[in-house]
Amino acid sequence: MSNWLSTLKATLSESWFKILFLSSALLFWLVYRDGPLMHSFAISFGSILLETLPFLALGSIISGLMEVYVKSEWLEGLFPKKKWAPFAAGFGGIIFPVCECAIVPVARRLMKKGIPFTTVLAYLLAGPIVNPIVAASTAVAYNYSWSTVLIRLGFGYIIAVLGAFIIYRLFPGNEALIDTGKSKEVNEASDCHHADNSHHSQDVHHHEKHTHYTSRLDRFFDAIEHATADFMVIGQYLIFGAFLAGMAQSLIPRYVFIELGQTPTAGIGVMMFLAVLLNLCSEADAFVAASFRYALPLSAQMSFMLLGPIVDIKLIGLYLSFVRKKAVIWLVLILCLLVFTFSYLVEYLPQ
Repeated sequence: MSNWLSTLKATLSESWFKILFLSSALLFWLVYRDGPLMHSFAISFGSILLETLPFLALGSIISGLMEVYVKSEWLEGLFPKKKWAPFAAGFGGIIFPVCECAIVPVARRLMKKGIPFTTVLAYLLAGPIVNPIVAASTAVAYNYSWSTVLIRLGFGYIIAVLGAFIIYRLFPGNEALIDTGKSKEVNEASDCHHADNSHHSQDVHHHEKHTHYTSRLDRFFDAIEHATADFMVIGQYLIFGAFLAGMAQSLIPRYVFIELGQTPTAGIGVMMFLAVLLNLCSEADAFVAASFRYALPLSAQMSFMLLGPIVDIKLIGLYLSFVRKKAVIWLVLILCLLVFTFSYLVEYLPQ
């Protein structure tokens, strides 16, 4: 009964979200359809989508293939139970390149296999940034500025590992985790905003148990089905994020961004707020951040790319599904502080 109510609540919430978005888009079109603002919005919105969709599709395909072909036992072998394991786990995204919404179920599965929380947290935070897909999308968004790519991946790795160790010092062992013995099991579908798709409502071990594929082609089509569903759902959030970014750039006068850009602290703060609000996928956010480069410094853009993949509205909800509220609050505060600090350091780096 409770599962049914949860599903109904999630469906209604998403329906209201879509109605609100469509109503806002229609109102925006009715008010500005004959003016230059609509032309500016269309260019900004269209360019963000066209540049981002190929990388989103690539990430969805890899996520689908991993879902079907990669077993948990193989993943467990990548994360040894050693004190230095978090440093290695920070590079896990290179082997398993997925966005932040797809990495949460993997992280929970690793903890169920006995991998220490500190190690899993380092992978959870670094994986959506330190991976080849994000590196490629960032390079394209910034006209192959490899220094920008290295800054993002390098600072992303440091923030992830530092954040994991600080949380471990505050909550030793597994104190940060919800007591699974007293709390009810949460279906893997709740780990991600993909939960409204039927394929994510299956049990976490579905693909490990479902070994009776009729053919290799059948297994491949199953992976493509997962990838397609991922792409369709994440694409909705991408469209919403691109819509807000296009509206912000069209409606807010440029001198506002220019004034913010003159104060790095304010620019970083504004872009961090946008990163939390827009809920963009890490494979797409570089294009949105780069669209502000005409007015804001790289430090502000970098704060957007560093914070979004580890702290946004949807991720906070995902963290609460297996981490205690007090630990989530500390985690968010620590990550925001680390992101602000390292983003400000960009001001002193050669560019």
